[in-house]
Amino acid sequence: MPVEIKENRNRGWVCYNCGESYESPSIKICVMCGGNLLEQSELDFGFQNVPVEEPNAENTLKQKGYSEMKDTRKELEKECREIKDEIERIAIGEIWYCGECGTKEYPSEHLPQNCDCGAYLEQSHMRDYFDEILDAEYTIAANGELKSGKMYLTLNSPKIWVDTATREVVGHWGEERFEVHLSQDAVADIYEILKAKYTDLVSNLKMKGV
Repeated sequence: MPVEIKENRNRGWVCYNCGESYESPSIKICVMCGGNLLEQSELDFGFQNVPVEEPNAENTLKQKGYSEMKDTRKELEKECREIKDEIERIAIGEIWYCGECGTKEYPSEHLPQNCDCGAYLEQSHMRDYFDEILDAEYTIAANGELKSGKMYLTLNSPKIWVDTATREVVGHWGEERFEVHLSQDAVADIYEILKAKYTDLVSNLKMKGV
């Protein structure tokens, strides 16, 4: 988009890109920005039929990178908020699911007992949601008891986990990071699941003599 022109009747050429004016340039290229120079008469004509200079490659790449950053941020925030919403709905018993086709239903006045596929709908529980986490980190107190931990739901682009210490769903994607708080009831349920997983881990290590 052209900037405001610095009009100067004593000079005959003006850069359409940055507005710098020239009297008798040897070449019709602006030394300030590299833009094309136009005769003052063309500018006085009101810019009609004057081609707009295409943005250079560097600016195009910068604009593209900025757009990709914005898209990444929006997608990361969307995924984290969707996870938060589902976890909190499970905590208060608001999600039912079909074990056959995976369809999810939300409580309503006429919640059907059976899915459209014919299978029976079951209430979703927190232990089912965190049954197949991809990884976990445990923070242990000096007495050996579990203080808090993280359970990872995704690991690559984006990486998303639940942190019981900060009571958040946390997402990380490239240079972007997003956190959203969970309800106290949801975190309490998650902690119990984390505690059970930690107990199983300790028991397995003892059996292996570690």
